[in-house]
Amino acid sequence: MQDDFFITLLTGQLPFILIASAVLAMPLSWLLLWRYRKAVSKIMSERASQPTVQFQMQPEIRVKSISKSDNFLLDDASRLRLQFVDRERFSSKPENSLWLKSLKILQRAACVHLFAGSVFALIMASVYLISGIEEIVAMQLIVMGTIFFWPVVLVFNQLTTTAFKRAFVNMMFYFAALLMINSIVLMRNPHMGFADLFVVWATYNLPPTLVLVAFLNRHIRAVGPMVWVFMLAAITGSLLALGLVDASEMLLSVLTQLGATVSFEATGIFAFILVTGFVVFSIGGWLLLKRIGKVYASRIISDQSLVVDSVMLIFAIYYAINIAFEGPIWVLSGVAAFVAYNLIVRQGMKYVAHRSSPVMPLLVLRVFSLGNKSEALFQAITQRWRYLGNVQLIAGPDLAIATIEPHEFLTFLSGRLK
Repeated sequence: MQDDFFITLLTGQLPFILIASAVLAMPLSWLLLWRYRKAVSKIMSERASQPTVQFQMQPEIRVKSISKSDNFLLDDASRLRLQFVDRERFSSKPENSLWLKSLKILQRAACVHLFAGSVFALIMASVYLISGIEEIVAMQLIVMGTIFFWPVVLVFNQLTTTAFKRAFVNMMFYFAALLMINSIVLMRNPHMGFADLFVVWATYNLPPTLVLVAFLNRHIRAVGPMVWVFMLAAITGSLLALGLVDASEMLLSVLTQLGATVSFEATGIFAFILVTGFVVFSIGGWLLLKRIGKVYASRIISDQSLVVDSVMLIFAIYYAINIAFEGPIWVLSGVAAFVAYNLIVRQGMKYVAHRSSPVMPLLVLRVFSLGNKSEALFQAITQRWRYLGNVQLIAGPDLAIATIEPHEFLTFLSGRLK
């Protein structure tokens, strides 16, 4: 009886919480980013309208002739050198190309995530087979492992490309591999239908993919994961409060008497319970966001790792929910797979950072007439240079959303953005 309760909780309420929080996070993220951009534009306008400081007198300019005896001025280390690079000259010496070095580091980082994702898929596939049958068959392990590898494809696209066409090609390669595996399965099992494997794929991957589309699209990706975490905590509080009242006759009686005192009907009491749980857990969600902001400010995590972890966590939870039909204990499989993925990525990225060049900041000088192309340019540069160092650029309203960081977003929500 107790197992039935937990199975109902895990397979009923938890999927609703995931979907509802993602659906609510999307419009809320749009609204918050719109307000943030207006606030940034207002601050920049106020600073631009401030009077400039005028010099009371012209500074005296002295020109000194440089002779060969001034060795300290003619030293190579003290000279300012300008190097103009075109495409042909840039590609003629690949060993000196920082861009190619960043590409190699990006490839190493992608390999780390692919290996970690393979372990993630292997764990989920093994647990799926163990929970349903007594022995693991190699072909079944390959089939389910390929199905559970789908979130890794999404992460790979997040890491390696900003172009939709290239991301689409990567996904087509995945589905081509799935189609080839399906052909092998059909040859070995003629009684199966052609669409059976794709129905299983859709059962496990389509709902979380749609959830990701809701709050990880390009326009709100900067704050989508944080807003989703907040809404996840708040909605969990509402349903948990409702469950506690439903499980306690004494608590229900007390609330009924209080409702009668203030002339609340059943609908009013129901709304009060939901709002109370929402508010209480919203405080916990806000504290969690502040913790994420502090960890980000200390450079323990990055905006990219925050997005990647959100993707893998959503799929891990959803996979575990489906396996929990075989027993509530199997829900821990999602936790195990996510933790294994995270540990491998952290250790692997330490190795990548050790093999990479010293940290080098990049100053991007840009024009402000690119419009919507500014964000695409910024993402294309930062996607590769983030493994070499920081990217600095002149801020502007056109990139206010693309360059927002978690601690800055929390500062804006606190009303302390300056």
